[in-house]
Amino acid sequence: DRKVLDTYFKPAKVITGNYYLDKDKLIFQCSITDGDFNETLISFEPVSCDKANPLECIESLKQIILGYLITEDSPELNLQDTPPKFEAYRYFIDAKATISDPNAYIDLLNKAVVADSNYFEAKVDRVVHYYNTGEYSMADSLIGTIQPNSRNTRQINLLNMYRALLDGNNKKIYTHIMKEYNYAPFHIETSVGVMVVSLQYVNRPQDIDSIFKLIPMQGMEVENCTKCQSRYYVEGLAEVERKEYGKAIKTLTPITNVINDFYLKRPLIAAYVRSNNFQGLDSLFSKLSLTNSESDLKNGYLFAGKECLMSNYEEKANFYFNRIISMEEEAEDKYYTAFALYYKEAYNETEPLLKLQLEEDPDSKTLLALLAITYFKNGKKSEAESLLQQIQDLPAEYQFGSIDYALAQYYAATGHRERSFQYLLQSVAAGNIYTSQTFQNDPHFKDYRDSETFKNIMTFWH
Repeated sequence: DRKVLDTYFKPAKVITGNYYLDKDKLIFQCSITDGDFNETLISFEPVSCDKANPLECIESLKQIILGYLITEDSPELNLQDTPPKFEAYRYFIDAKATISDPNAYIDLLNKAVVADSNYFEAKVDRVVHYYNTGEYSMADSLIGTIQPNSRNTRQINLLNMYRALLDGNNKKIYTHIMKEYNYAPFHIETSVGVMVVSLQYVNRPQDIDSIFKLIPMQGMEVENCTKCQSRYYVEGLAEVERKEYGKAIKTLTPITNVINDFYLKRPLIAAYVRSNNFQGLDSLFSKLSLTNSESDLKNGYLFAGKECLMSNYEEKANFYFNRIISMEEEAEDKYYTAFALYYKEAYNETEPLLKLQLEEDPDSKTLLALLAITYFKNGKKSEAESLLQQIQDLPAEYQFGSIDYALAQYYAATGHRERSFQYLLQSVAAGNIYTSQTFQNDPHFKDYRDSETFKNIMTFWH
């Protein structure tokens, strides 16, 4: 009884409850109070089962109680109206630990939802998974099955954000994720999300530093924290966009010294090129050749070459493009050579290689646009116009401005400035994003960057 509990155990929390029979059903009721019995912390919904199987009720209660106890310490991060069942929560935590393995991740999320059909966060994370893997139709289908609590403004806000993502409305995405950020500014996954959206969806690099610094990274095991790595990556990208090249090098060098993932090196390459630090860049490539795949190395040379073009280092650009061509000289697949020759403006040599790549990926908007440009440069205007029509005939659903972007590239390369601006504007309005290789970072638009029209496109969502 209470006196015994107070005398011998001094519990911080006490689980109390009762049960009764309603015809053939057993009804169990349960609540948790503080150790002094002064405050009821939570009262759970009644659990019912057949009177012949009381263990079923006990197991259900155990799952609910354990779910509450493991989530109560971070109420600001808990999206649930009621705690998830413990089994479901266990699957959910295991999923988070395997996020780098997409198949295992989604399998565990599905198991979490099966174990607790009311597990809102697991359901939402399935939507995010399918969005991130480009399976937009599946994400759209799943989001339609999630019913938020009409009184839970956070659940409603999150669903509105994911609907905005699928609609390509970057302004609404930003508005909703900032609301989520205000709920949990120290939650590392939310921090990464708001950094990505601020930089790449609405082009606000000036906002990134303060978000990054809010969560101290000292003592973090970055090698084992994918979200930590992503925070460094976005911070580095933002520093490059703010022209803080030395700072970007300082931010990213310690991380890239211990983590070999190529994507982390891309903003570092940009910082070296834009600060005219080719000694540092060559050192980076020397290490890359030892630690990464040949594909990563060629990808790095291609990116460096394009960055050199953007900074008017044409001789250096050709140096990196020629490295690619040399590496693939005896290769059957000359994927990177096709791009290297294209950016070297060797269009006669580019044409057959791009045609081969297009056979492998006939719906690639990038390949279609580059081959159309190549045809135009080689005097084959009818072939170019045929490819333009092919681009326009591609499925428009969930393309987020990529069709308009490909057309903008073509018209920029063929001297139709105003038409290019028109398609760029349409592209960003349809949900395209600003990355390290698009818009202001795309050599096709190098001569546009100082124009007022282009600046307006860059601030379209402000």
